[in-house]
Amino acid sequence: MRDPQRDKFVSFAKDAIKALNKISSQYSGKNLSKLPKEYSKYTTSYVDSILIGLGNGKYPEYKSIVDSLNQLRPYALTKEKVTKYRLFENAEMAMSDVHKIVKYSNDIQQLFSVQDNLEDWVKAKLNHACDYVATVRDYLKFYRDEKEAGTPDNQIDEKWTNKYKKSINCSNPKGFSQKAHCRARKLRQAGKHTKSKPVKECYKEAISELLKEQNSSMAMGALKQLNSEPSKHR
Repeated sequence: MRDPQRDKFVSFAKDAIKALNKISSQYSGKNLSKLPKEYSKYTTSYVDSILIGLGNGKYPEYKSIVDSLNQLRPYALTKEKVTKYRLFENAEMAMSDVHKIVKYSNDIQQLFSVQDNLEDWVKAKLNHACDYVATVRDYLKFYRDEKEAGTPDNQIDEKWTNKYKKSINCSNPKGFSQKAHCRARKLRQAGKHTKSKPVKECYKEAISELLKEQNSSMAMGALKQLNSEPSKHR
């Protein structure tokens, strides 16, 4: 008698077999570096979880599909392959961070109530964290929608940059980067040598102004980063 719960793994196994067949025929060896992102989940641990869900050959009704998946398991992504070809490691780390954010948020909810009088710096940190997470969410949704619409990657980045900058409320900027951007915007609006300078230079001017107003190690660190990583601020 077939198990309805175990039958769910049959669907997973069929998808994995199809994907691993394609990986073995089109992306073996050095071609693995060209592997499309949609195949990123077909790791050895993912395949093993499917095999466990199907009983690892213990049940005769699933033996055929288990045998097929076992034959293709050598083509699943191992940690060594991921490291060698730099496949998806950034996304994996980001997903780990997302799980941490969820956990930390749940922990924090248990540590205070709405009646508590939190210190200002605590409220400010939470406000900034919320804003940063919301920005990432908005970007990923924007990227997905633009990708589905067929927009090239380089145009997506440019469109997002323009969209994000326009969305910043300079009456209430959040975080150092937004404050620096608003200062740069003010400089440009005042016509201070902005027409002949790239955006990076405007940011450097804005940060320099902030340094004059306050002894900010954060501002100094940002200025050093602008000088060392110019491509990120053009």
